Amino acid sequence: MILIEDDLIPGPNFIKTTLSLADWAREYADIGMVQVWNLPQQPVSEDDLDVVVPTHEHFYTYSIDVEVWNEIKDTLYEYERQYLDGVAYTKKDWRAIRKRFMKPRYSKLRTIRQGKTLLDAEHPHPPPFGPRLKRTVPTGQDAITALALWQKGFVRLATLAPRAVMKGVDGVHSTAKVFEQLGLNAQADYEWNQPVPTSFRLP
Repeated sequence: MILIEDDLIPGPNFIKTTLSLADWAREYADIGMVQVWNLPQQPVSEDDLDVVVPTHEHFYTYSIDVEVWNEIKDTLYEYERQYLDGVAYTKKDWRAIRKRFMKPRYSKLRTIRQGKTLLDAEHPHPPPFGPRLKRTVPTGQDAITALALWQKGFVRLATLAPRAVMKGVDGVHSTAKVFEQLGLNAQADYEWNQPVPTSFRLP
């Protein structure tokens, strides 16, 4: 199944590149999720089309294999059962989620998975929410997904060069101010028409 969120404008090779990256990533035991939309923090050129970076930011139209989902789903289902079922969104217990649910599962040390890995033990890969859980860390679905991946030793990859553009400045969860705070106003409007990479590399 391919599900593209309705505030994303995919480029010409968005789906093909996503599937190619997912196929390539299966060789590595530590890659849990991939996506080809990103907010690069550096200039990007056509020489960077095969570059991927580990990231915990901006979960957006990603690809995950069922084997990985089966490893992390219990964490998400438990979160849903404890804090979402029968509770209005505005009544969600943010503090308990951070203190009782996230903190016991959070560690500054990255779990190293068995088998062939893309990132070796010495590779710098910071935990999803920094060295410690602050009172302001997010507690939504994306945050818990990041936590579940981290807990199981998975990394998430995004192509350095985005293959799509996010729209939706004004909406249910967004305003121009929020759009700017998230850095979305600085996203690059790329339309890569080059052949889809079949292999990828770290910068």
